[in-house]
Amino acid sequence: SARPIKAGRTRRTLHMLLTIAAELLPYSSLLSTSSFLLNAAFRPAPLSTIISTVVEAAKAVPAAACNLASFGFTISLGLAMLCVPLVISTCVWTVWTLAAVGPARKTLSTILMCGLGPIVLPLLSSIVLGIAWVAFSVLAAAAATLLPCVVLISALYWGLVSAAEFRTRERRKPQDGAQDITFTEMLLAIFAAATSLAVTGPVVLLLTLVKSPLVLLGATVSASSQALGAIWKSRAGPFGSLLLLVLFALGFSVGVPCLAIAIALSALVKLVGCALWPGYVACGWLRTVGAKRRVAHRRLTVRAVRARLSDASKAAYQVVWLSDIVTNASILLRPDLAAQAVHEFGDLARGARRELSPEVRCVSWFPPAVIGVFGGRVGDGGGEWRVEVGRLAAKAGVESGAFERMWGAFFAAVEASGRRCLAEGLLTEDAILEAQPSLIVGLPSLVLFEAVVRSPPNDDALTLRDGTELTNSSRPRGAWADARWAELMRAKHKWQQHEARILSGLGSDALQRSRRALEAVLLAGGEDPTELSEKLAALVGPGEEELSGPERDVRQALYAAALACAGHAIFKRHCNDALQAVLSVD
Repeated sequence: SARPIKAGRTRRTLHMLLTIAAELLPYSSLLSTSSFLLNAAFRPAPLSTIISTVVEAAKAVPAAACNLASFGFTISLGLAMLCVPLVISTCVWTVWTLAAVGPARKTLSTILMCGLGPIVLPLLSSIVLGIAWVAFSVLAAAAATLLPCVVLISALYWGLVSAAEFRTRERRKPQDGAQDITFTEMLLAIFAAATSLAVTGPVVLLLTLVKSPLVLLGATVSASSQALGAIWKSRAGPFGSLLLLVLFALGFSVGVPCLAIAIALSALVKLVGCALWPGYVACGWLRTVGAKRRVAHRRLTVRAVRARLSDASKAAYQVVWLSDIVTNASILLRPDLAAQAVHEFGDLARGARRELSPEVRCVSWFPPAVIGVFGGRVGDGGGEWRVEVGRLAAKAGVESGAFERMWGAFFAAVEASGRRCLAEGLLTEDAILEAQPSLIVGLPSLVLFEAVVRSPPNDDALTLRDGTELTNSSRPRGAWADARWAELMRAKHKWQQHEARILSGLGSDALQRSRRALEAVLLAGGEDPTELSEKLAALVGPGEEELSGPERDVRQALYAAALACAGHAIFKRHCNDALQAVLSVD
């Protein structure tokens, strides 16, 4: 029948193409040379044998380049021959549209093009393509022979010079090797790394393999949609669009295998992370990132060992969690979210962040885990924050973990609002770096106002950005906390009355303008308009003078709460940390 004959022809064509490729490209020589060099790296071999193998491979380069050039010349010349009728017809069509040329000259030009075109164009194409492919073969042979030597010598020179400069700088520094990890911590890190690799490594590898088809499909669809969208918006015309589509097809055929290789490599990276991250946490390096150890030659207690092993187990779980977040973001066609997760995890490793942001955490179904070593522990050489949390929580009559969650949620909201204001041009990087008192008061006031707007209208409760709810029953207690809560509830009730009045009379647009103006005044923090950004100064205008009575009441109540909080050193320190985190986010 016709179907078997067609299938047989297809098989013969594929076999012929593979045979030509195998003859032109020395795959067997490359594989044998690579195999020999890899074996020589692990098993000692005579130096003369290695040199002779490299020389033989270099001798084979010109022949391979010539074969590749002849193959490319044949294909390009064949394609040029196919384009000859199109070129001639296009030229004839163009000549007959010339307004300043008469019929006689047009006829003569048509005869010449139709008569000489089939002879001149192939000859000219052969000369041009021959010169181009000969030059390419020479350049390819020279690059394959000389470029590795040049790159190797340059890399060795750069490495040796950099190592010498590094040794010189280190000799000038005071030798504080006693502040490095101890042998006990090193053994603890090795134990945690080996255990995590044996336990969580197979889990991470299994999840990566199971999700790899979906990741490949999601990443391919995302990249293809972006590329096709760019082609559609380019308006390059028919020929330009056709060329872009051809380039897209070539990129697609190359990109999909590269993406599959990248997914396989990511599985290996995750396996390495299963060993390095728990060991990194267990040895105590995370606690001392960016700062020297406060206690040298200290002795690890049983309690400290248990705490570090607990943190190492959480770190192993975090690798699984991050892997799930990245793969899910890729499947959901959100590569930006996957990149943000990797960036924030890098901040975790540097100690600049305690946990991932809510928008990243929501991608995974796994519950989040915060490593306790980010705050340090009593008896483990750095428990100032834990002691402060326990003291403040006890004074406020709140459980320590709940108090820390409220505290972390508030400063995460400060960071998110600061990032938004920076992106909108309301804040500048210089203002954040300087962290003037007006900003230490203004930005928390803005966060409190956002919580007021976000909270349920008929309850005495505040809802922070990540959903953390502070109610009258769960809030801190005491004279100071009661006063701040009363100020916040007064601001909330005043705003609700103002909101209801505007919606009933002027509509939602007027409410948005009122909210925008009040947010600008709160963010300004009473700063001189000349010191504000242009956009924020324009929104603030005359300042409080333009605010209505209820708006002024809301502003005064929120400012009073923020000023009372800013009077505490620990609040200012964490507010500064949140501002620095705003600048560290790309």
